[in-house]
Amino acid sequence: GKDGAVRWKNVPQGLHDALVERELAAAALGSDYDVAAAIRGPASAPCEVSLGIGGTYFVRFLDGRVDYSLPNFVADVFDKFEADGKSIRDVALHVDTYDCLIRYSREKGSDDGEIEGGGG
Repeated sequence: GKDGAVRWKNVPQGLHDALVERELAAAALGSDYDVAAAIRGPASAPCEVSLGIGGTYFVRFLDGRVDYSLPNFVADVFDKFEADGKSIRDVALHVDTYDCLIRYSREKGSDDGEIEGGGG
């Protein structure tokens, strides 16, 4: 929702763990431990999520942090782009195949987007 509230069910375990981790971190910052309210914090809310085949996923949080479990060939491209100073904007995963689309900026902090496609 607009307040950052998030609910999920039947997502890959790694994504579940990343979401719960964000909830707990946000709750630890407050004086009251309220996990249900914790993920409503703007910085901890996920803003982009892609679910793929075999438990693969990509999630970007509003604070810019990402978490992912990607097929090896996608993770390799992802790591190379980041090593080259590119900022990953989004990863769209296909639910039935290992095809994907990676949207990235030429330089970290840039809004210029490029698109790289791949498949396996």
